[in-house]
Amino acid sequence: MKIKAIALSVAMVAGIFSANAQECKKTNDVFIGIGGGINSVITNSTDGKAFNSVSPAAQIQVGRYITPVWALRGVVAGPFQTLDEHNGSFQEYGVKSTLYNCKNKLYGELDLDAMLNLTAAFKHGETPAVDLYLFTGPSVNFSSVGTKFTGLVSTDKVLEVKEADGVVARFGATAGIGLGVNITPAFALAVEGRAGINPSIFGDASLNRKAEGN
Repeated sequence: MKIKAIALSVAMVAGIFSANAQECKKTNDVFIGIGGGINSVITNSTDGKAFNSVSPAAQIQVGRYITPVWALRGVVAGPFQTLDEHNGSFQEYGVKSTLYNCKNKLYGELDLDAMLNLTAAFKHGETPAVDLYLFTGPSVNFSSVGTKFTGLVSTDKVLEVKEADGVVARFGATAGIGLGVNITPAFALAVEGRAGINPSIFGDASLNRKAEGN
């Protein structure tokens, strides 16, 4: 039985097309995929709004099944995230009464996933019509530093932040679930949801600057 896996790294749920290059051996299935969808930063705020505005997301992935049940893959994802004003609740340096926010900031992310194909674990034989799979692993994102605290406090007692130079890598982890439909032995369509925690690409301006969900 040849197993297919196609996935999209997104914050919530996204669609993805994937073409799979395969060998004859069950334990040597190599797959590649591309996808698009949306993501949203998940944080907290005093007004109770957890989700930020969505941004477009895209990914490229390459993976390999070690057995019909277990696979490893690398996913390159991006390119945007958005932080709304209610979650960037620190005042921009030198701008009175304006809380920091940023729309569609550029970033890149690399996810390394260990994948468990639940369909293959309980069903043996020909290629199944549907693959249900779980995945988890370490993650690193790359972006500009974003913002840093200035050490100043505005007249209305709000901490001030300012834009900072440089590029930084931030390490975290992601996990998710996917559902793929095998259209042909070499092509499949899937929907996937991925949740992750990394230090914020927006820097100190984010309420969850050290551990921000997306």
